[in-house]
Amino acid sequence: MRALAKQIITTAALQVGIPEASILDEPKKQSILLPVPRCELFYLPEELTRSYKKIAKFPSAVNPDQYRTVRSMLYERKLTVRVTVRSDDEESLAALTNGIIAAIPAKTADADNNLVVVTASKAVRGGFGYRLAEPMIKRSSALYFIFTGMITKDEDIPLILDVNIKDNTSYR
Repeated sequence: MRALAKQIITTAALQVGIPEASILDEPKKQSILLPVPRCELFYLPEELTRSYKKIAKFPSAVNPDQYRTVRSMLYERKLTVRVTVRSDDEESLAALTNGIIAAIPAKTADADNNLVVVTASKAVRGGFGYRLAEPMIKRSSALYFIFTGMITKDEDIPLILDVNIKDNTSYR
């Protein structure tokens, strides 16, 4: 799920105009040598919820004449990613933040072709002080995206190919 989240956020940031070298995992220590504007990604712990239900039926890939594949959802998984956008001025920060939110797709598919829903939950602005003179302007906006997917299991079930009905009752 992390790889998919990183790919989606990277694609959105590239569409807004942030260079690929400026999209990085959140550094342990901030430095003035880091590029501006930039996106920093931080992954919060993934939440798993047991939720069993059958979600799809389709012909088996191995033997479609004899078997049907049933896909069942075992767990719902939620990954929250904090994307911190850093910029020098307020106008470019607002444009980058709004552009990234608009470029994130609402739904996509993961590597197993399961549905992943992406929602933006909140945005926290930082670095907006009230001092008259600011020596080094540091503007940031932390966007929280929730990626909701599932852990599934595929099971091949044999098809009923022949039915014989025996009538053991007689009507007289």
